[in-house]
Amino acid sequence: MRGFWFAIGLLGPMSALADAPSENLLSKMRAAYAKVGSAKLRLDVTRLGRDGEIHHIAGNVAYLKGNRLLAEMVRDKTIPVRLKTDGHMMNAGTGTSLRQQAFSLAAMERVLPVNLETICFWDWQRQLSTDTAGRMYQSTLHVLPNQKWKGKNWLVLEETVPGEAIRYYIDPATYLIRRSYAATSTGQLLIDAYVSDLKLNLPLKNASFAVEALGMDGP
Repeated sequence: MRGFWFAIGLLGPMSALADAPSENLLSKMRAAYAKVGSAKLRLDVTRLGRDGEIHHIAGNVAYLKGNRLLAEMVRDKTIPVRLKTDGHMMNAGTGTSLRQQAFSLAAMERVLPVNLETICFWDWQRQLSTDTAGRMYQSTLHVLPNQKWKGKNWLVLEETVPGEAIRYYIDPATYLIRRSYAATSTGQLLIDAYVSDLKLNLPLKNASFAVEALGMDGP
């Protein structure tokens, strides 16, 4: 499944051009995500699709350590975007049909219309790494302190790659990303995704992530 979305800033590796403050911040972020056993997120996303149009997506994501994920979102107020995985198999699709396939991080990230504000809960080791196998290898990174957004001060990690810039708005109290904002060098919006509500380390049950069998054309 190719997915509906542009893969902005998600493809690597591209040697890290990160300064010392960026590496220090990334270290704190990795430590913070490593402590998260489960999370429930409410997401609001504005994103450029593969069709060249801007789309709005909103919904909920539940995560349980072990690559277990349940995402129920709606695109443009009418089109469901769904994904459920137990870390072994995955049911995912857009619209009325679901497709079952073996779990992989790459497949999951192709389906979900999100960025690092969500992906880091299950893939923080790769996403927040500037090592040769990390996604930020050869990205240029800078920390922008005390950036205002929604009436609060945020730490912002700015990542630039050829043709685009991505800003991650990080809660200075938790070191978790609450917003991903990306645009091209010409100002075209690629994504503005933020976590409007976040609950951590809840007692989620394994059964909630059980993947049901599908027929040939889905349920």
